[in-house]
Amino acid sequence: MRTLYTCGVDWQHEIGEASDLEGKLPLYSSIEELKEKRSCWESCGIVELKLEMVRWAEPQNLFKNLKSDPEQTEESDQQSQS
Repeated sequence: MRTLYTCGVDWQHEIGEASDLEGKLPLYSSIEELKEKRSCWESCGIVELKLEMVRWAEPQNLFKNLKSDPEQTEESDQQSQS
């Protein structure tokens, strides 16, 4: 689980009202980083979040759009050299 921080008003608005969060909720790895990058923190407050990966909703397939799996290609190259 990872701890992240965001602006209190951003949290209330983006999570509470928005249906599309893509790129709209800035997250910071520390309170200090948020304070450096946002000047509104004294009035808006800072929300601490816990980010937890629950499960893969869809399985990962890093090689799906490649012509071939690089590991299989490497194995084939090694076998052909033998």
